[in-house]
Amino acid sequence: MYTKFSKNTFSKIGSYCFKLSIVLLPSVFALSIFLILISLIIRIFETNPKKIITDKWNLSLIIALIFMTLSSLSSYNLLNDLILLNIPKEPFKDWTPFYSLIGLFNWVPMFLIFFYFQEYLSSYEKRKQICKLFIIGSVPVLISGFLQIWFGIYGPFEFLNGLFIWYQRDGGAFNVFTAMFNNQNYAGTFLNISLPFAFASLIEYRKYFLKKLILILFTLLTTIGIFSTYSRNASLGYLISTTTLIINQSIFSYLGIVAITLVFLFLIFRFNAGLSNFFDTLFPLNFWSSKSLIFTNFLSLNRVNIWFITTKYILKRPLLGWGASTFPILYEIEKSGTEIYQQSHTHNLFLELALNYGIIVSIIILSFSVMIFINAFKIYRNKIKIKNFLESDLIFDKAWFISSLVLIISQLFDIQYYDGRISISLWILIAGLRKF
Repeated sequence: MYTKFSKNTFSKIGSYCFKLSIVLLPSVFALSIFLILISLIIRIFETNPKKIITDKWNLSLIIALIFMTLSSLSSYNLLNDLILLNIPKEPFKDWTPFYSLIGLFNWVPMFLIFFYFQEYLSSYEKRKQICKLFIIGSVPVLISGFLQIWFGIYGPFEFLNGLFIWYQRDGGAFNVFTAMFNNQNYAGTFLNISLPFAFASLIEYRKYFLKKLILILFTLLTTIGIFSTYSRNASLGYLISTTTLIINQSIFSYLGIVAITLVFLFLIFRFNAGLSNFFDTLFPLNFWSSKSLIFTNFLSLNRVNIWFITTKYILKRPLLGWGASTFPILYEIEKSGTEIYQQSHTHNLFLELALNYGIIVSIIILSFSVMIFINAFKIYRNKIKIKNFLESDLIFDKAWFISSLVLIISQLFDIQYYDGRISISLWILIAGLRKF
């Protein structure tokens, strides 16, 4: 006997796959990708192509993609252009123009996520549910990280013949929190995604003691995790999230107790020797040092120097760029082999775009990002001022906006985008902003 599947049944399957992919995104990435692919295919068949092409937001990304493709094809002539630019060919001996085409996979699937997943984020209730799923998905990150820094359980751990890996790197004396991520910056960035959602949930469940207690614990552990990454980017994101969320008096009335309690505990544990020793078992070595708590050398000379070098080479090929994966080569040429540590990227996503694909692409995507944030903010404020919504009634949209903002700001000083879990999260958040 055959069961007839209706259009509504397929829509539900796509929605369930999307939701489950959020939960599994950081911990079982390969399975999450598979579920995203299923939901994406379903959405493609459900959606009228004309609707995608005629949307002004989608159109800007389609135009950017056309320029990115042209740039990737033009990179096949790069080796010949090196002579005109008076740049040696030898450092490019292991580089191939095919890298530029491969690099498009960092963008094309993400654009599709933006195009087609807006339906899953089209209402406040839908976005609120996704916020809570991000919180659930962050729980394995905390478990993995604290097994690492508290119990000395290090990886990498491979599952299903290497289909997914939990790295849990040995951080040495500093015992850095990386969890299942390959890099502590990625771990800190992902925790910052869920942090505003935890604060929003804390406000929603302020009258439910047990749920509130669980969320306070989650928030506290997330705070420890973020600062235990020793990532200045993650620490900056944490400060932006917390200060922006409590800026409104009504929100402060719910979060103020938590914030004051954390500050009080910090002062006690920091300056009482006995309690400080106890607290050292919770936080890794050197957590309380001044270099960990302030942004010393956040805009370090090396980082600024990288930006200057990037800008120099952008101006040499401003329209079509150099192609993906060329920055390490250009940096090595500029430093003449004197640099001890190789730099793999430009530490700024929009400079990276300009270098790889040209200034036009970078301007389009930067303008797209700025305008979608401005548009979402205007809609949010309009709901409060004109439609008389209480801010607590829209707290998850505020958290969504802050999480998106923190994530995009973090790409200005470092690039975590090349970790698929971060880039997928970013474009899901941007798609949600579009549906405010």
